[in-house]
Amino acid sequence: MQADAPRQKRVRRGPGALIGDQIAALVGSLGLVTLQHERAWASITFSGTRYSFSIEWSGNRESNAMHDLVQSLPDHEFIVPRYFVADLLVREQSESRLLLDVLAIVDPVEHHKVCQGQR
Repeated sequence: MQADAPRQKRVRRGPGALIGDQIAALVGSLGLVTLQHERAWASITFSGTRYSFSIEWSGNRESNAMHDLVQSLPDHEFIVPRYFVADLLVREQSESRLLLDVLAIVDPVEHHKVCQGQR
């Protein structure tokens, strides 16, 4: 008789972690991305979360790397299941640091599918 292997818990990663991972992939080894804080956000129609990230640039950064990142972020297509990134704002930029606010909205179509048991 074979003993059952222990079940591994499947850890769900939230939208903030997924967005942070994707920003970190864009930054690469040039800096460190940190989720500073998150807060709930809602309007009459939508709900979601606003995430604040900091990017601390390493000492050996390329001179145009931050500029290129700032230019590419607004058009970047973030992949976050059941959410979409509705807004990305560069709140502060210096030679060594970048502060970003990212608004992730619950996708109403996907949310409806989950509530109806279609997913």
